[in-house]
Amino acid sequence: MTDTAPTTGAPVSDITVFVWHPEFAGRTPAQVQESLRETIASDQRAYALAMEAADGREAEVLATIVPLERRWGGLSMDWATVSPDDLARVALEAEVIRERTQQMTPYSALRPDLAKPDDGAATADYPERSIRLTDSTARLIVLLLVLGLAAIFILRVLV
Repeated sequence: MTDTAPTTGAPVSDITVFVWHPEFAGRTPAQVQESLRETIASDQRAYALAMEAADGREAEVLATIVPLERRWGGLSMDWATVSPDDLARVALEAEVIRERTQQMTPYSALRPDLAKPDDGAATADYPERSIRLTDSTARLIVLLLVLGLAAIFILRVLV
């Protein structure tokens, strides 16, 4: 028996129940995918709210977005704008790999093994880019941008 993704009907794994996984043991891939989708949607809302309230509350914004970036940034650099269903499918693939290897490997290390959308075409969620950055380089750029914005806000307040 193979579980199927609720939105596409495509097989999501060849396992029927997670056995080893420390967080998802005893749950089916469909249950895990739904849990991941709900968590991702919640984290995306928290990220959006934090970014809307950025003016004058930089420390609070950073305290909110940095853990979220660490959690989901390894799966997709644009995790905050990707459809929760699509990102949950990719996250489920990573969790299945973790279950098979019985190792809690970081998402960023699993990224090359994770599939893109079925049709292989560029979409709004997975645009093809002519310039490819490593995860660490891209995260550094994002961090520098956030710190730069924080510095601008602080200077505005002081001046």
